[in-house]
Amino acid sequence: MQKHLYNLPLTCNFTDILAQKFLQEYAENPLALTDVLFLLPNRRAVQSLREAFVRHKGLTPTLLPQMLPIGDVEEDELFLTGGTLGEELMRLPPAVGSMERTLLLARLIAQKPQDYGLEKMPLGQAVSLACELSNLLDMVENEKLDFSLLQNLVPEEYAKHWQETLKFLTIITDWWPKILAERGLLNPARRRSLLLEARIKIWQNQKTEKRIVAAGTTATFPLMKELVKTVLDLPNGEVFLWGVDKFIDDESWNKIDETHPQFELKELLDFLQIDRHDVPDVEMPQNLPREMLISELMRPAATTDLWREAASKISPTALDGLHLLDCTDLREEALAIALLMRQTLETPGKTAALVTSDRNLARRVAGELKRWEIKVDDSAGVPLSLTPIGIYLRLVAAACDENLSKKALLALFKHPLCAGGYDYATMRAKLRQVEKKLWRAQEADAELEAFVNDLMEKLCELFELRAQPKASFKQMLTAHMRCAEALAATASQNGQQLLWRGDAGEAAAAFVADLFEQAEVLGEIDTVEYLALFEALCAKQVVRPRFGTHPRLKILGPIEARLNHFDVTIIGEINEGIWPLQTTSDPWMSRPMKKDFGFPLPEKAIGVSALDFSGQMGAKDVYLTRAERAQGTPMVKSRWWLRLETLLRALHLQAKQFSAETYKKIAKHFDTPEQFFKLLPPAPTPPVIARPRALSASNVEMWLRDPYAIYAKYILNLKPLDEVEEDLSMADYGTIIHEILEEFNNKYSTSWPQNAREELLRLGQVYFAQHQVAAETKVFWWPNFEKTVDWVVKQEKIYRQNIARVHNEIKGDFSWQAPAGTFTVKAVADRVDETKDGKINIIDYKTGRIRSAADVHNGTAPQLPIEGLIAGHGGFSGVKAAEVASLIYWQLGKKAQVVDDNMPELLAKAEERLKELVALFDFEQTPYLSRPNPRRLPEYSDYEHLARVREWSVQEEE
Repeated sequence: MQKHLYNLPLTCNFTDILAQKFLQEYAENPLALTDVLFLLPNRRAVQSLREAFVRHKGLTPTLLPQMLPIGDVEEDELFLTGGTLGEELMRLPPAVGSMERTLLLARLIAQKPQDYGLEKMPLGQAVSLACELSNLLDMVENEKLDFSLLQNLVPEEYAKHWQETLKFLTIITDWWPKILAERGLLNPARRRSLLLEARIKIWQNQKTEKRIVAAGTTATFPLMKELVKTVLDLPNGEVFLWGVDKFIDDESWNKIDETHPQFELKELLDFLQIDRHDVPDVEMPQNLPREMLISELMRPAATTDLWREAASKISPTALDGLHLLDCTDLREEALAIALLMRQTLETPGKTAALVTSDRNLARRVAGELKRWEIKVDDSAGVPLSLTPIGIYLRLVAAACDENLSKKALLALFKHPLCAGGYDYATMRAKLRQVEKKLWRAQEADAELEAFVNDLMEKLCELFELRAQPKASFKQMLTAHMRCAEALAATASQNGQQLLWRGDAGEAAAAFVADLFEQAEVLGEIDTVEYLALFEALCAKQVVRPRFGTHPRLKILGPIEARLNHFDVTIIGEINEGIWPLQTTSDPWMSRPMKKDFGFPLPEKAIGVSALDFSGQMGAKDVYLTRAERAQGTPMVKSRWWLRLETLLRALHLQAKQFSAETYKKIAKHFDTPEQFFKLLPPAPTPPVIARPRALSASNVEMWLRDPYAIYAKYILNLKPLDEVEEDLSMADYGTIIHEILEEFNNKYSTSWPQNAREELLRLGQVYFAQHQVAAETKVFWWPNFEKTVDWVVKQEKIYRQNIARVHNEIKGDFSWQAPAGTFTVKAVADRVDETKDGKINIIDYKTGRIRSAADVHNGTAPQLPIEGLIAGHGGFSGVKAAEVASLIYWQLGKKAQVVDDNMPELLAKAEERLKELVALFDFEQTPYLSRPNPRRLPEYSDYEHLARVREWSVQEEE
């Protein structure tokens, strides 16, 4: 039996038992407890142990022992107790700051774009690679490796791009140490290692009598193992391990690989040369059957055939308190978890925690808990770039990056933090007027223009710098913050007071201050890269709330949850890729390269995740949850979920016996209304006097297909607002084609020129330039236009032989007496052509889909027949009344659709239908229904949302 090495079983509350043991031991001399030093795995474990001490002392004042994360080293303490090491410690250079290292490495990476086959490496992308490279540098130090070992890797054995990466890494190893030496700095991991080595050396040399307790660590890195061994060799040193598996057979123990939860503990015990059975338990397992279940669940793959014997070993009581929650989708899972956490609060003092690596699930659960005004502590925090101030700072830079476009300015000015020197109410009111009147309706207003100019002047400093090809990064950052503060100011408070307050504001202020201090590292940059660079750096910062979270509910990552104990533990999203996390590719080394270099295999991360999973499975009440689909994608059950199902079958049990169906059912129906009401489409019946007495031919078709659109447009007088800045669309392409053909036909209205193709192409160049068609759009539109020109020339050469005169974009109307008075139908025809035999042809240009002859005859496409009626009654200006010979659709560039059969009958029928339609709506009882015929829906409507079509058009029974 090892004297100073102990184990706490998985099912024990590690921090509670540890605190209780030491409080009992020092009950007679509580002041002596302050001399005890606890070394714990991480800061969350330190917090948990501190809370355990306070909880056990209740309201009794007490002095706590010293508690440190195992990687933190007190330099002053080492200096004071270091003896001969004091002088060495005094000469130890400081560590390079995280921001400084990121910027230095990003600059180094950006200077070698050819190593990635790129002409230029964007700084924003270089920042991401710099963070990965920082992790690589730390890993090399933690594993006690050296970049000189890269020489032992044979480049010819790897793919060509990996060979280039190896060359790049050798450049880093040549230059990075020199950069640090010039600045008098050390890598953080290197400095931490030196301090840990100094601590180890001091303890080894002095054999300190101080009581030092290493608790809960798995000693992942070699230096950590050495530290644990040193503590164990001290006169008053103690090591408390957590969760050593003593139930697994020796054969399986010897076959443990990197994916097993006991792998790191086995490595540590092997390093200490201690048999696991010689490590005494501080306390008996609180749930012995559960521990045996976990041991079997995590059995090495090589010995899973022994599961056949599991039934004789595992008691059914092992499954008491174990619940499975297999949900349909992520929303249902998040709501079920939130309900479970909310129910926990009904019992005074009861705690609950969600443990997951899925940030999407964590955010959803936190959002669902807000239903009950519960703010939960999420250990992962929120990226600064997604907080209100982070978004605001990005919008300030984006507005200048987009040349102060109206869309970018609106996005910025509408942000809640933007006040522009006014009070918030005035700012919002004026901004609405600017958007509606000045930028959408394009009406002149000197006061609003002055208001906008005043806001834009506050962006001048950054905008002017952005307009330059290059500028100092520090200068741009300074201008950025000045502009942000100027726009954040109100009439009564300056921007500094408003912008940098709250948890996110303070985090942003610290980030900007750190970035400003190190900004000179980058020197001059291309101004076009500033926004992406700022966003990349901002996204790396995390904001965590310090106050206001619920004291009994937590959302934790697996590492943060380690050694913590809760009354209800929810292990969330147990799917492959989450438990365990999917291993990602490394931009610097492939798997074989890592193995040859000396890095641990990626599977080791699976073992770490397995240990966290096992630890949480040891809680009394455990809920395992998963979603079958996430964002519409089918998910695969975690290997550990599948193992559990297999083990249950070996016990002649079914997973559904442990299903927490209650929460799933409640979540499924939680938002279901108590009563369903069938929604009917709108059917307004305005007075006849308010109904329109004139409509265009195109709107008559809309009248047939969607009367509600006519009601909204002509009776309510609602018009869609123009876009602030509308990109060119295919509708604009059609407009350009119409304008080209109109000018051409006006010039050649009575004859067809021989150089028609050249003339049309020349006009195309003119109109494309007038409409400012961007080069990237013209690449697609111009070949289509050339095809259209060739088709038009071919068509017109034959067609014009029988045409005396062409009339373009000609207006006309036709009136008659309806029941409620005179009604007028109007039209602007694309073309009305007079034939040489005295008749009339009507042509409608289409760049999209054309109407069929059947649609024209059955009345569902009334536009051309109505234009034919106007022509027959002499309603077109400058065109005498004559017989209509044909109605023609030209799908430009593709085909022509000619309707010329039974024309008198067709037009007579069209006139009859038109008059019947008008007469029908001249009665007040006739409603303006929305989409009365589902088979004849409008192609597009501006009023679909007003008619709430989606609420009533597709309804399911209750």
